[in-house]
Amino acid sequence: MNISQFLWPNGRRIALTADWDDGTEYDRRLIAIMNRHGLKGSFNLCSGKLGLNSQQSGWKTFIGANEVGALYQGHEVCSHSVHHLRPWSVPVDQLRWEILEDRRRLEALVGYPVRGFVLPYG
Repeated sequence: MNISQFLWPNGRRIALTADWDDGTEYDRRLIAIMNRHGLKGSFNLCSGKLGLNSQQSGWKTFIGANEVGALYQGHEVCSHSVHHLRPWSVPVDQLRWEILEDRRRLEALVGYPVRGFVLPYG
């Protein structure tokens, strides 16, 4: 096998990947630290949760939709479904809508094609 076919950008031979789910308020601090150290990450967002506070979501406070474009600039934004439903608990047509609609909404916020999808509870 010729490993030169599998080199990372700039001739690197190894890469570390990291991703974070859901788009909670903690992403602000995490991204500031990552940016300061020149690190990149993938952030898996649920467009239907953007802007919810902890009382509304029953869990945590989420980043506002108006912040997404600037906050995640330079990082990858991936779809994580609109509502973070358990994929095995909904009909296939609803799951398809969750994935495609989330992608459409996120693309409108970031201004580029969202190519990644991360399955909730996966």
